[in-house]
Amino acid sequence: MIKTLGTHELTRRSFIKSTALVAGGAAVGTWAAPVPAAAAAEKLKGTFWFNQPFQLEAFNNVVERFRTGQDKVDMEFVLVPQNEISTKMTTAIAGDIAPSAARLGGPVLNSLFIDRGHAVALDDLEPEISTYDWIPAVREAVSREGKMYAMPVNSGCMCLLYNKDLYEASGLDPEKPPATLYELLEVASQIAKPSEQIWGH
Repeated sequence: MIKTLGTHELTRRSFIKSTALVAGGAAVGTWAAPVPAAAAAEKLKGTFWFNQPFQLEAFNNVVERFRTGQDKVDMEFVLVPQNEISTKMTTAIAGDIAPSAARLGGPVLNSLFIDRGHAVALDDLEPEISTYDWIPAVREAVSREGKMYAMPVNSGCMCLLYNKDLYEASGLDPEKPPATLYELLEVASQIAKPSEQIWGH
């Protein structure tokens, strides 16, 4: 956790506007009004929840780049392990003390908070965010009615790796791999030969 130095309490809207493109993660919380003009010159303060203990060393490097790369926002970074983040986020929202932003991890948890109205539409703060080079399906997963409510990180690409020899030996066409989960299970059952310790794909 990094100590914050600012004296002005950052609204979640202003925090995301200042940091979303740097910090990444999903923005969640009950969104407050913009910072008054008189406070605009003051350093802002916010809280960011990070959910991956095993990535903490690398994340600390991101934190350091954030701190040295701008002078408008001081952030308190709090480690909240993945298996605790849902409960703690729900409690924080209920108590109106949600973090300014958080890295939630995974489409199910993202959808839970987005669909319950606990995330800000990032397009309202950064109008071009949807035009960036996102994987289309990943962008759609964090979008509702054409607006993005979270920034995809660690989304990656998934693929099917399979053994063509096993397909041929089982009488299957190795050039026509399964296209759905149901087909994957069906093909696996045809390939599997437990007595020979052969298992699908």
